[in-house]
Amino acid sequence: MPREIVTIPLNDPVLTVQVVALYKGKDAGPFAYLQSMRSGVLKTLNTNAEDTETARTYHRREGGYQQMLADALPTDADAVISPPSRMAWQAEPYRQAIRRKNPSAVDLTPRLTRVGNAFAGGRATVAEVTAQLRYVATGQESKISRLIIVDDTFTKGTTAAAIVSILCAHGLEEGCKIVVACPLWLNTFAP
Repeated sequence: MPREIVTIPLNDPVLTVQVVALYKGKDAGPFAYLQSMRSGVLKTLNTNAEDTETARTYHRREGGYQQMLADALPTDADAVISPPSRMAWQAEPYRQAIRRKNPSAVDLTPRLTRVGNAFAGGRATVAEVTAQLRYVATGQESKISRLIIVDDTFTKGTTAAAIVSILCAHGLEEGCKIVVACPLWLNTFAP
């Protein structure tokens, strides 16, 4: 299981985080379903994307994947958050598994919304993604010392950097330990 300390975003370093992924590769490997849904490939193969062998194979293993990712993470997180996404349903079960392992962690996900169309996957910069995020503060952000960002896919870290930027604007301390957790780390970035 890939577990690395990286500076994100990979092409324009902003901060250092630990990335924990179930699979890292130039292809999506066992997580082809997640990537194929994101890219729309499965819908070109079958009008019902769920009626494909790729979908059935992933769903048979999905519960095990969720537990594996949750088990690989620290159990002392203060907060968890997932970015607003058109594919939020892909990260949701992973975040729920992580929350079960960290029952005292506050889930900040409902407090974060997107108001525009700047997506890291669309090559937007950290500043562009951050400008289109809205966050409703809890007033407790300065007390968060361990944060887990849960997403379905990690590529360059632009979205994670934007989330941290907006949380810092609301009091998150610079010394906060940040873990990005995802099933799929697409290692397609060429430095």
